[in-house]
Amino acid sequence: MVPSNRALYFRLLTYVKPYWKVFALAVVGMVGTAATEPVFPAIMKYLLDNGFHTSDARMVWLIPTGIITLFLVRGIFSFCTSYLMTWISTRLVTDLRQQMFAKVLLFPTQTFHDQSAGKLISQFMYDVGNVNEAVTNVLVTAVRESLTAIALFAYLLYLDWKLTLITLVIAPVIALIVRGFGRRMRMASR
Repeated sequence: MVPSNRALYFRLLTYVKPYWKVFALAVVGMVGTAATEPVFPAIMKYLLDNGFHTSDARMVWLIPTGIITLFLVRGIFSFCTSYLMTWISTRLVTDLRQQMFAKVLLFPTQTFHDQSAGKLISQFMYDVGNVNEAVTNVLVTAVRESLTAIALFAYLLYLDWKLTLITLVIAPVIALIVRGFGRRMRMASR
């Protein structure tokens, strides 16, 4: 029986546990990235509502400076998150390879006669590489994009709560369609 994706990720998080402080810093970076996400639409709303022509000379400088600062801050948060998650994944890969090597040393000699060295090395590289991919990309994307969705949802509520409620009615239908499509894609890839 193949464990579910959720069970695999919880198992993966147990390997991340020794690096929880660095992971917490990476989550702070993800929160910072997500928190800056609704700021740009707010600035653009101001520009579209008030036009690019304003009599206030201060706003002519304030808005471009705000946009540049926003993207600078978002870039710093994003870089810190990427750097820290790459650091964690590198340590995780080292830990996993050491554990795998310790188990390989306990294999009976016949195993090495039955399987080629290339196949064993391939498993070391490929399987651990998949874990590396899961930590650096999937975990970051899941956390950061969830936080971004929450931040944008809060901004939508602020802008127009009625339109947001209509979106909430339609969103579950879209989620079911995406979920069904995702299952079909997973089945096709196996």
